[in-house]
Amino acid sequence: MKTTKFLTLVLALCAILAASSCGLGQNGGDGANVGAIDGANDNLAVTTAEPEPMERRVSFACAGDNIVHESLYVQAAAEAAALASTDGYAKDYYFDGMYDAAVGELIAGADISFVNQECPIANAAPHGYPNFNAPKEAGDALVSLGFDIVNIANNHMLDMESATTGLADSIAYWKTKQVLLVGGHDNQADCDTIRYLEKDGVRIAVLSYTYGTNYESVNPSSTCVVPLIDDERIVSQIAEAKENADLVLVSMHWGDENEQAVSAEQKRQAKLIADAGADAVIGHHSHTVQPIEWIVGEAGNRTLVIYSLGNFISSQLYAENLVGQIVTFDIVKGIDDERAHIENVRSNPTVTHYLTDASERDSLDLEKRYDIHVYMMEDYTEGLAALHGAHVWDDFDLDDMRGYIKGVIAAEFLPDFLK
Repeated sequence: MKTTKFLTLVLALCAILAASSCGLGQNGGDGANVGAIDGANDNLAVTTAEPEPMERRVSFACAGDNIVHESLYVQAAAEAAALASTDGYAKDYYFDGMYDAAVGELIAGADISFVNQECPIANAAPHGYPNFNAPKEAGDALVSLGFDIVNIANNHMLDMESATTGLADSIAYWKTKQVLLVGGHDNQADCDTIRYLEKDGVRIAVLSYTYGTNYESVNPSSTCVVPLIDDERIVSQIAEAKENADLVLVSMHWGDENEQAVSAEQKRQAKLIADAGADAVIGHHSHTVQPIEWIVGEAGNRTLVIYSLGNFISSQLYAENLVGQIVTFDIVKGIDDERAHIENVRSNPTVTHYLTDASERDSLDLEKRYDIHVYMMEDYTEGLAALHGAHVWDDFDLDDMRGYIKGVIAAEFLPDFLK
């Protein structure tokens, strides 16, 4: 009798355990999420598998022309000397302090950041307008800010060919940095090799072209190449890039200087690029902010076109040249998507501020410009605008500066403080 009762008890306990096991299976499937059951297994050591993300998302930021005028490198030399006396700074120039912390946070906070370096970095003395040459420390500052892609396909890249092998020097300099260099190549074969960058499982192709250069190379021994805008080449390289990347970006140095209006040729080229299937155009050269729009390609694709980012830094004379933008967006690839797409496009306006001193003149016989500093427009005040040294040449206030953004950027791309 006792044996029968004992067997009955054992069978009952087995049934209870089986029922409990079934309950775990319903909540945890194959056991991968067992640890998520509240209080049921507090003392169990369970290895959980990370679920496959439903999408990959890469944040991107792009800034426009980084133009090192004479005023900038004179200021950078003075700041380096001051730091040498107080902190033992050992370089000849210090540019880092010209970029506000909020600007740096936006650049460094993006997974990938792009900038157009408008000046050569040649092994020669620095020089301003019209034949630019920037010290190496100007490039170092861009790296410190967090830029990952540096474009050098622009009209100033052969400015130093008569003094030295400026383009070759620039390429060699950037190769010492942990950046993806586009728009400057050792030879034609290298120019024909498309640049790719991969981040978090998303592979991005970056193409780069300029309408031309201010000078032709006068160094017959140089094999270096700056890629020029050519319809057939652009279409061909976009097709190749699409075969090997999730997303294709095209950097275009184009348009008319000092114009906020988009030229007919820019419009034509933008449609060509959209029809070829590129995902975005990153435009610069005008030294002004120009519109942002979506263009529908002939296959029904949507291409983001940023016609001009404006200047990132400069010491130009007029307010329209001192307002720029850092455009941000997300590159998104769903788990079942063949290619990535772009979301959340936003213009983040900037202002380059400086003071002037009429008692000192530069090599162009212009008032000395100093205390050059790039702010996010959101942080730029009426008081600063009233003090701006550009009032020597231009009459404007903060509303005028904001108008250089609101007047050309569609509302869907504006930051909240300008809506």
